[in-house]
Amino acid sequence: MKRQRLAILQPDPTRAILRPLEIGDRKRVDRTIHRIMALDAESVKSELARLLGDFSHRHRDLPGELESRGERVAGKRIKLTAEQMQLIGACFSMEYTNEAAALFNPSMVRHPDQRGVAADEMRFVLSLRATGEGHISSIVFRSGLIDRQGKVQLQPRSPFAVLPRERTNPTFTRTEWTHKLTDFLPLVKVKRLLADLPNEFTAAAFRKQLAQTWANIFSERAEQENYAQKIDTLIRSNYAVDFAETSDLSERVLFPHAPAESRGIEDARFVEFRHAGESIYYATTTAYDGFQIQPQMLETRDFIRFHNHTLSGAAVANKGFALFPRSIDGRYFMLSRQDGENLYIMNSDSVFHWPQKELLAEPRYSWEALQIGNCGSPIETEAGWLVLTHGVGFLRTYAIGALLLDLHDPSRVIGRTREPLLRAEGDERHGYVPNVVYSCGGQIWKNQLILPYAQSDTSCRFARVAWRQVLHAMDRGE
Repeated sequence: MKRQRLAILQPDPTRAILRPLEIGDRKRVDRTIHRIMALDAESVKSELARLLGDFSHRHRDLPGELESRGERVAGKRIKLTAEQMQLIGACFSMEYTNEAAALFNPSMVRHPDQRGVAADEMRFVLSLRATGEGHISSIVFRSGLIDRQGKVQLQPRSPFAVLPRERTNPTFTRTEWTHKLTDFLPLVKVKRLLADLPNEFTAAAFRKQLAQTWANIFSERAEQENYAQKIDTLIRSNYAVDFAETSDLSERVLFPHAPAESRGIEDARFVEFRHAGESIYYATTTAYDGFQIQPQMLETRDFIRFHNHTLSGAAVANKGFALFPRSIDGRYFMLSRQDGENLYIMNSDSVFHWPQKELLAEPRYSWEALQIGNCGSPIETEAGWLVLTHGVGFLRTYAIGALLLDLHDPSRVIGRTREPLLRAEGDERHGYVPNVVYSCGGQIWKNQLILPYAQSDTSCRFARVAWRQVLHAMDRGE
């Protein structure tokens, strides 16, 4: 494939988000607050002026963010000035350069807003995995244009990075939560837990229902404590967050929010899912808490408001899930990894519940001798579903190839590249994880495959090739 070397995305250590600095010891927190309250007005003014002078250029609204943090820490039990509150907020905040170490594993989808774009161009959203201190991963975004020749032009990036606000009371559905709870509870108990709730209910209503029915459903204390922890973790993992509508797409950072993702949100595979003439953007991600992983799915329509869903079902295991961009005969389809060696396909009547899996492809050629997986959601073409794959071969080198699946029966492979389309070359082989090229999704535009890809888990480039060349590189009639 032809590399586009002009569009190289490097990690940027100059942009920082403000994270809470958690102390944990409430008595120590109170002592710190009282120290700040003891400062005279002139000291407060001079300390704040120095602080804002040093850091305001790195944050869109530093005084507002610090004051908000101060209010969360100190509460409203004491009368404080805005300046004192900002200093308290600064004591319990820290800067974090979320992409200082790496910027990799990109995914490309059509932007929901195509206003002002020429008919032979496409505006896109690029998601990337950013990694900072402690190898904590988050999801960041860029936008750009693809012209009629397939050349990629990235839009300028904002110097700021912002976090979203948590939506205080997200809505759940009975069907989705029946599936989630039956992963670890008998169905009879699940029905009793949800019995008095409507088809759609809020997290607060669910917690109220739990409080009212808990003792009647779980009689033993050990059982109560075990399931209470599991359900609380589940509620906290199914959250919703909103960015300010005035924020630029390139500023938005989806940072670990729930306990299950405390050590990272990894490898978003975004897809524009079309249903009844409308688009919903889904992204499968992997939550990591430092010990175990959990497959998840983000949902958005505008890249401003996001809802995170945990996935349920017997086939929800491992990582590398990639959703098809539409239903087939009324069912959802998804690719998955399952065992870290082979590529699987799943189907379901729910986008969040996956009870079954089927082997789709095994490693065959030398460049994928160790492992085969997907490189993002399938792309629909007249010839079939194009699945970009990654293969792992000797010395743990990665390469990117492709499969072609039958449009009407995607469990049937009808084409496969004998040789990879893309290997790590030259300086692409050097980085945090050497000898790797990897993608979480590309696009076909004007009969050209546009593929953003990561090089050695460090930075990103773009490649493009005529779609017909990909077809010609395939062994057909498998």
